[in-house]
Amino acid sequence: QRNIFHYFFQLLRILERYHSANADVKSHLDIFLCHFFGIRITDGELSIQVLQSVLEFIDEGDSMHHCVYENEYYKKKDSLILSAKVNGERMETVEVSLKTFKVIQSRAACNKTSAYHNRIIELVNRNMGLIRRAAS
Repeated sequence: QRNIFHYFFQLLRILERYHSANADVKSHLDIFLCHFFGIRITDGELSIQVLQSVLEFIDEGDSMHHCVYENEYYKKKDSLILSAKVNGERMETVEVSLKTFKVIQSRAACNKTSAYHNRIIELVNRNMGLIRRAAS
């Protein structure tokens, strides 16, 4: 029964954070990042997608135990944030510069690197043309 309350209060906390942040940045996400929505990079095992909402940033930050939400990366106009997964399990969060079209950072849980770190960066770099075309 304790677990039910734990999850309930965790959900309430996420919803509070979502509602307070969502109104401020929804237009930013819609205007600046909508061109990137739908980009999916895969090599068959790795799947990398753009974070598309404040709720996705909250979920990514909570799941990965890092600051992608707390430091308001969803407001950064010069960065694109992606989530890299293997079989649906988050491996790393990737930040790409929309000025230089280079990977700025890629972090696993607790700001570490995963066993897939190099493959993730290589896969994003090989598909940077998709991001560059969406930006133009």
